[in-house]
Amino acid sequence: MLIYGALFAVVGLKTYLPYMAALLVFHAGVVHAVWRLMRRCGSHPWIATGAAGVLLVFGYGAANILWPFQISFVGALLVGLVQILLLDRDGPFGRRDALAVGVGTAGLLFSGIAVPMVV
Repeated sequence: MLIYGALFAVVGLKTYLPYMAALLVFHAGVVHAVWRLMRRCGSHPWIATGAAGVLLVFGYGAANILWPFQISFVGALLVGLVQILLLDRDGPFGRRDALAVGVGTAGLLFSGIAVPMVV
């Protein structure tokens, strides 16, 4: 709602493009986070890049990237993946862990799909 409220305040309903741009930025963020996770898990660089490229073009429902209201799902997924990237380390509780808690809390603002991601 915050993203849509800000976009509505700036551009109104005159054009659909800013809403689409916001969704595409989130989608590209998900693809990048998946690529980083694959590389961190030891995947070969070309395999990780190829799989991320397929996700970029044919990702989680090609129609989802055409409907800007799906930003709630895509945003929650992005925040969950970023939280996994932040928490995937050894050692005591530190700044990255605190940042991951903040990111998880922000993910709860997107949609209910963030609940399993936070858990």
